[in-house]
Amino acid sequence: MKNLDFSSWRKELDERKSTHPLTFKTFGDAIPPQYAIQVLDELIGRNAIISTEIGQHHIAIGFSLPAAIGVTIARPEAIVVDIDGDGSFMINVQELATIKFAEACDIPAARVTKIGDLRAVIQKMLDTLALYLLDVIVPHQEHVLPIIPVGGGFRMKH
Repeated sequence: MKNLDFSSWRKELDERKSTHPLTFKTFGDAIPPQYAIQVLDELIGRNAIISTEIGQHHIAIGFSLPAAIGVTIARPEAIVVDIDGDGSFMINVQELATIKFAEACDIPAARVTKIGDLRAVIQKMLDTLALYLLDVIVPHQEHVLPIIPVGGGFRMKH
């Protein structure tokens, strides 16, 4: 596989992170989704492959999990993480709706509800080096932002 050079893109992202640091609301002991992504970013390193869902936008819901499974098959040595919402996840694998069922199928799984437990649980997931179901419970008040209209694009304001 050809190695692609993302250094200029990563440099731009690092510059944007320093000029526009991530901020988010907190909800006591609950886990803000932005914080979960921040901890994952801190722990995962730059060589991981991440697939993401589009959440509330409903344009291509259900894509990220099959994409992650495909990448795992094509690159078994890679760390692959799928960031998915419950609705999208259910489109593909209703059979894995609960952690108990995942465990009954011999799939390591965990559910995390408290911000103080998140880092250790993500690290355990990354150390597993196999299929792993991590259910991160976030406050119901949170939304996927920015909301991009159907047919629209994301334009960063400077």
